Amino acid sequence: APDVLRQRLVEGVEAIARRAETIGVALGFEPEPGMLVESVGDFLDLRAAVASPALGLTLDLGHCLLTEIDAPEKVVHRVAPMLVNVHAEDMRRPTHEHLAFGLGEMSFGPILAALRDVEYGGLVGVELSRDGHRAPEVAKAALAYLRAAEREAA
Repeated sequence: APDVLRQRLVEGVEAIARRAETIGVALGFEPEPGMLVESVGDFLDLRAAVASPALGLTLDLGHCLLTEIDAPEKVVHRVAPMLVNVHAEDMRRPTHEHLAFGLGEMSFGPILAALRDVEYGGLVGVELSRDGHRAPEVAKAALAYLRAAEREAA
């Protein structure tokens, strides 16, 4: 049944991508660990099957730690032309848990340098889905952490 699921996914994404093309919208598909499309390689296969310029990538940097061989900054360089959105959080292998910055294995100086090098101008959203109840303090800490990492990357 994985072939049937993949075909349904391709057909659905094709339909959405064709509509997006007609109205000038870029789509950002996010690979998700444990799902049918869980890695950048899986996304590239889907993108080739759909063959639409509207289909871009939402890159979750923490997911790179779990699903990619290359470090997240190398993945950024590899996928730069199709990057439409970036999610950032810290993470520790092998667990898919979005952590506050500084609590995992991620090294954000090189990642932010890579985003700068490829001239990514889109959103980098902090994704801490379990911390909504304390969003203001988490946002303040995340911004301070990322600013320090940006200085390190300079």
